[in-house]
Amino acid sequence: MISWRLGCLVIGVIIAHRISAQGIQLEEREESNGRTSTNMHTGATAFSHNCPWTGRLSDFKNTQCVWELTGTLRYVRDINEVQLCDGESWLTMYSFVVGSISRPGNSCQHLYSQGVRESGPYWIYPNPDIKHPIQVYCEMEFNGGGWLRVYNMMARPGNNDNAAEFYQSIIRNDDVRAVPPDSTSSSIYTRGLKLENYKEVVYGWAPSSIDTVSHYGYYKKTSGLRQECYIDGFCGDNHFLAIMKSSVTNSERSYNTGSDPNYPHVGIGWTTQQIVWGYDNNANSNGHWGNWFDTACCTTAADDRISASDLQWRYSILIR
Repeated sequence: MISWRLGCLVIGVIIAHRISAQGIQLEEREESNGRTSTNMHTGATAFSHNCPWTGRLSDFKNTQCVWELTGTLRYVRDINEVQLCDGESWLTMYSFVVGSISRPGNSCQHLYSQGVRESGPYWIYPNPDIKHPIQVYCEMEFNGGGWLRVYNMMARPGNNDNAAEFYQSIIRNDDVRAVPPDSTSSSIYTRGLKLENYKEVVYGWAPSSIDTVSHYGYYKKTSGLRQECYIDGFCGDNHFLAIMKSSVTNSERSYNTGSDPNYPHVGIGWTTQQIVWGYDNNANSNGHWGNWFDTACCTTAADDRISASDLQWRYSILIR
């Protein structure tokens, strides 16, 4: 009994791998014919070699995976994937969803070009030299979509200890990973990315974890983001960062990194350090944290959409 059950499971895995190798073609055949593919979705036999069951993959849609079904394959149309019963649960063997681990993209922008429009976690190849995909968080609803989030910080009270934690997080870089909008990063997660392929940067502020970025500074570098300060490592305090345009005031200025982590002035600032993104010890009536309201010197660059009492907002760094 055990031998044929194991045989069923092995055969199921082999079939699943064959489907993985042909999955995109099978899906494309279904779309081009304008009907369900009889080769897999409704007409394929699960398997029959030394196994007691044969049937269409869809026949098992609402069936619980039990020991007697070990090795059985099924196609679940609702989530567009092939699953294998291991005797206890249905395991995903291949997903036809663009951006899944079975069909990763080359970048968030590539996924957007393939029709992905919802922000969330997706799988991409971060670098041609890395042979396995990595899960990241793509922002698809901001400014044309296709943005990779590499940093996020949920609102913190305005005090020097929180400013110091923020500073430590933005001067470090770590391996690329998924950065959800309700998380607080301990580093900027760009290590492992082929940054030459990324050209645009946004240092953003959003009213909450469920809102898209609404206040931000933006710049583009056509040669790519390799060796760009913060994105590819810290370049030092009060160092030129970029010429950026504020989405709040539409003004374009030369910005530096924060001038003094002990004062503290940390993040991004201009003139004698009016901080627009980050923490400014010279608080205005809306608090110490800035949100790109860069019209007056020399207190925190913040308008009344961010305040000391509102701790719902967040910072994000997006690249594309």
